[in-house]
Amino acid sequence: MKKPNFLAKRLILGLICLFVVYPPAYSDQSKEILAVRKITFEGLIRTRMSAVKHILNVREGDPWTDETRDLVERRLNNYGTFQNISLKENADGDFVDLLIHLEDRWTLFPVPIVTTGSGSSYGLGLFERNFFGTQKTVGMIALIKEKKPRFFVLFSDPHFLSWDWELTLIGGYRDDIITDFEEEQVSAGTLVRYRLDDFVSFGGGYSYNNVKHKGGELTPVDGKSHALSLDFLYNRLYYDEDYVDGLS
Repeated sequence: MKKPNFLAKRLILGLICLFVVYPPAYSDQSKEILAVRKITFEGLIRTRMSAVKHILNVREGDPWTDETRDLVERRLNNYGTFQNISLKENADGDFVDLLIHLEDRWTLFPVPIVTTGSGSSYGLGLFERNFFGTQKTVGMIALIKEKKPRFFVLFSDPHFLSWDWELTLIGGYRDDIITDFEEEQVSAGTLVRYRLDDFVSFGGGYSYNNVKHKGGELTPVDGKSHALSLDFLYNRLYYDEDYVDGLS
């Protein structure tokens, strides 16, 4: 019988070392998976509890694991409208009760706006990210350009119907001067987005524009336009664990 050659011996020895250093992973079937029995929130003044449950997307009766806990912590920190976040677990048999402490951040932001280019414009934007405690966003921008007004409004529901769906509505009006003619434009648009998970989503939108020219040496043809759009979004959010206070 021929002895294994030197290369074969090295290969067998390498496989043995690999097995010892990196043993195969076995699923721990004996590890008990708890079910969420009760979720209690404290510390909130403005935000509705139903809105927070939409953000977490975890309900009574759902399984509770270390991965679920990490997911809940990430969502609360990434959302940006809460502070002094803490989460406590109380296990009781096959169930766990959750006590989540959250405090509302200031979510009304005025934004001064100044633009340059084909005529400077200036104005103010106002955005509220927690409209009536629902975690919906509303916004308005008002600008003046060469004594002509521009208005834009925005509404966004990050969990329209359910956690998976997001709805955005945009509208605008402007009475503008472009080179040597005056133009009035009304626009509207909507975007619906579906989340596959926390990071990946697909969106589809529709936009409408109605342009009316008031006069001038060069007056293009008035008209309406419609457009459809599709997009894919990958948004990898994360949080710094050192920033989270009181997690236990």
